Amino acid sequence: MSYPVICSHKTCPPPSWALWERFLIDKMNEAAPVFQERYTRRDGTFVWRDRWPGFDGSDDGYESYHNWPLFYALGGSADIHERSRYLWEAVTQQFTAYGQIYREFDANYDWMHHGESSIYFYYFGLADPNRPRDRARALRFASFYMG
Repeated sequence: MSYPVICSHKTCPPPSWALWERFLIDKMNEAAPVFQERYTRRDGTFVWRDRWPGFDGSDDGYESYHNWPLFYALGGSADIHERSRYLWEAVTQQFTAYGQIYREFDANYDWMHHGESSIYFYYFGLADPNRPRDRARALRFASFYMG
């Protein structure tokens, strides 16, 4: 696949809002690992409970990091992108053990909650559309509904 190349030979100083945005992105790059260290174990699972107490909640696990791949796509660090993938795997593993995830897909919910848990996965395609494992998962998830 080829992408168009856009060339410019004129330079100008960036607007102040862009500098502030870059400052904010840099601060978020610093904050995300601190958040991860505080609220997860080394394997990326949440510092939480060992047994699932009820029905609702696996979508909430994914929502903790769902915007990290989007943040990367908007200019966040590659480290945040890799952390987002590592943490998706960890949430999936932890909530599979709780009986809330089936074949890496959030089970037993209504469409609103499926959407809340799936948006994390959708952003992986935006962040890096060339990962074969993501494609395989997307096809498998679609087959749950299409046969």
